[in-house]
Amino acid sequence: MRHSHQWGTARRVSYDGVFKQEVATQAHEPGRVVVNTTQPDKHLILERNKQIRQNKLERDLSFGRHVACIPVEDLEVLKRKFPELTARDGHTRTRMWARILKSPEYKKYLVVDKY
Repeated sequence: MRHSHQWGTARRVSYDGVFKQEVATQAHEPGRVVVNTTQPDKHLILERNKQIRQNKLERDLSFGRHVACIPVEDLEVLKRKFPELTARDGHTRTRMWARILKSPEYKKYLVVDKY
């Protein structure tokens, strides 16, 4: 994480390997926080997923395991196509994710061989 301060501006940048997030505040605009989140191009994410699957780099941790990495733009499309993904009920969302991730059409998002 990097912090910088100049001319009344505070900025924090973090990067988790997929998303880069920059949070900034400015002294002349009290109470205003600007958050900018970016990610690599879609093809880079999908290629990384493929490499992780092929090399079996993702371990099965059973609970809370990492099974997929979906570009933000694709996630928004999936939410429109499958409104259950935005349901308040967690069981409804989980069932829909299971259905989606078991489909060959969406294998490109998986970081594990099978879901």
